[in-house]
Amino acid sequence: MPFRNRSILIADDDDICLEILREVLAPLGVRIVAVDDGLHALEWAKRERFDLILMDLQMPILGGREAARSIRSDSPNADTWIMAMSSDDHTEERLSCRAVGMDGLIGKPIGLDAIFEAVQTLLGRKRDAGLSIEAFARG
Repeated sequence: MPFRNRSILIADDDDICLEILREVLAPLGVRIVAVDDGLHALEWAKRERFDLILMDLQMPILGGREAARSIRSDSPNADTWIMAMSSDDHTEERLSCRAVGMDGLIGKPIGLDAIFEAVQTLLGRKRDAGLSIEAFARG
C-alpha cells in the first residue's frame, strides 16, 4: 500500500459518487474522510491536515468554491492540492475554480482510471511542483 500514511478528504453530496471513490481509491491504502457538504469539509480541513481534497462544486449548505476559498485562507490545508469535481468542466468553470484556489477540475461522470491516476500523481508530488494537472483532469 504505497500511500498508507496519506489522507484524502472527499466532499460530495452524492452518496453513490462517494462510495465509488472510496472503492476506487482503496487499493492505494489512503485514509479517506468523506463528507456530504462543503461546511463539513471546511470543518474537517480546519482541524486536520490532508494530502489531497476532492471537492464537488455544487453541494448544500456550503458549495465547493466557497469551502475551497476558506480552506485556502484559514486552515492547515492552505497548501494542499484541492481538485474540484463537476459535471460542468468547461473552460469558464475551470477558471472559476482556479480563481478561488482550486488546482484543477475533474469532470463528472468521473473516469475511474483517470481519478486513480490523478490521485496517485498528486499524492506523489508537492503542490506547486510544476505539475500541470489539466493534462489528466478530464475524466
